[in-house]
Amino acid sequence: MKRRYTLALLSLGAITAVSAQTLTDGSTSMIPGQSFTSHRAPYLAPGPAGPNQTWDFSGVPSDSVVTISYVVAGSTPEYASFPSSTAALDAGGGAYTYFKSNSSGIELMGVVGGGAVAPYQNSERIMQYPCNFNSQWVDAFSANWIANGFPVERTGTVSGFADAYGTLIMPYGNVDNVLRVRTTEIYSDSTILNIDYDFDTYWYYKPGVHNAVVAIFDQTVTIFGTPSTTQNMYWLDASDVGIDEALRNSIGVEVYPNPANTEVSVVFGADGSKGLTLEVVDLTGKVIVQQDLGSRAPGIQKETFDVSALAAGLYSVRITDGLGGQGIKRLVVE
Repeated sequence: MKRRYTLALLSLGAITAVSAQTLTDGSTSMIPGQSFTSHRAPYLAPGPAGPNQTWDFSGVPSDSVVTISYVVAGSTPEYASFPSSTAALDAGGGAYTYFKSNSSGIELMGVVGGGAVAPYQNSERIMQYPCNFNSQWVDAFSANWIANGFPVERTGTVSGFADAYGTLIMPYGNVDNVLRVRTTEIYSDSTILNIDYDFDTYWYYKPGVHNAVVAIFDQTVTIFGTPSTTQNMYWLDASDVGIDEALRNSIGVEVYPNPANTEVSVVFGADGSKGLTLEVVDLTGKVIVQQDLGSRAPGIQKETFDVSALAAGLYSVRITDGLGGQGIKRLVVE
């Protein structure tokens, strides 16, 4: 029996290694209610492409700290202009960026800010799922809105390429199983004057962290033929990244099948802490299902629950322990 168990674990490990850098809706998309501490820093070169890379950002500074907060799109004042959005990035001061995510990717649905409401009539696919090494996509997008009394027409394309995977060396330790996705956005705004944009961004994702761990920006805006370039980056605080060097308060969680319509299994890591609970939370933050799991022996645990009575839609499965540890995984109920 012990021999079979060991072989089973080895097989599972081999499968995990192959798919470790695969990004999906459940592992990567933004979750309403989650916030991240983002350190802003000067531009650093993104480093080489290819497999098994090591990117050394151990000396990256922190010039300032900003909170990245995602909220329920339906809770925002201008939600009626973005009815299919599943999450909104709250930029403060009434400014929001709206996103729609599902099993095929993440789409930018539009923005609100500066007195303008700008919904995209043809959304911009900023991520394609599943996304793994060498994944590529190209998408055209467009939008029309009124700004300061003038009509604005935006047209352009975005291309994405998962060009590398490997390990990030951060000031707080190593982040393994990282997939780097490079996006290039080329678009124009036509109004009383023409503005051209050429944005090149490197996103470093770790599956299970629902925001890029590092993002490096190289952005050029051209007005009246005069280009202006801005280069900078951000990196997430250690408390937001699920690695042993940084945390004790992150619980690894997997959910399957996903999407589901009957029974769901939740697999999670336990370290012997007491007070484990399982919750299913809807997009408004309401706890729909709650189970007291008590204490579990250290190791991989499995719990099942029935979702057949839940309305179709998007939920979050949350595991917490008595010491404040938490793990969250998105669940789609059909």
